Amino acid sequence: MQNLLKAFFSKETIVNTLHILLTTNKSANTNPIMHFLLQLIQLPVCFALTDVGYAPFRNDTTIIIPFERMSAAQLLAVCEATNSMRGSREYVDTVQMGGGLYLREVQDSTQHFIDPSLVLFASNVLIRNSVPAHVNKRNISNVIIQRVLSSVNVSRDKIVEAEELSQQHSASLLPA
Repeated sequence: MQNLLKAFFSKETIVNTLHILLTTNKSANTNPIMHFLLQLIQLPVCFALTDVGYAPFRNDTTIIIPFERMSAAQLLAVCEATNSMRGSREYVDTVQMGGGLYLREVQDSTQHFIDPSLVLFASNVLIRNSVPAHVNKRNISNVIIQRVLSSVNVSRDKIVEAEELSQQHSASLLPA
């Protein structure tokens, strides 16, 4: 599971993962940004595959990272997890309503969660990179964070860490 967390939800990959989730979203959710942020913070990560990609949350199988949008390192992590699952023979498979296969590793007793600071960091980066220059980007990302924090408990340290990561990211984009 650690390899999957690193491949999809590490400091280096979470911005791209969240971007993929938001741009490939096919649900009728009225607020997909909040939906994904809350799911990323609240749900434990599992290893499950559908016919179109990796479904990282057992409790929400509509969140899928398509195979065609994965990097080579992510595809390798998925292959390694699949081989491990096949070797252990601890998985369940079902056919979903409407067609399509769903294959999930049997949960072990340890639950793995995405670091909330990384989720908030990814949302900051995406919001600040997508809002026009004349708009106060920090205010918009603060509103999103406030909405998240009103729905889920995140420690102050994680909020501070997310802002520090966002500032480091912004500084790394400045010309030398």
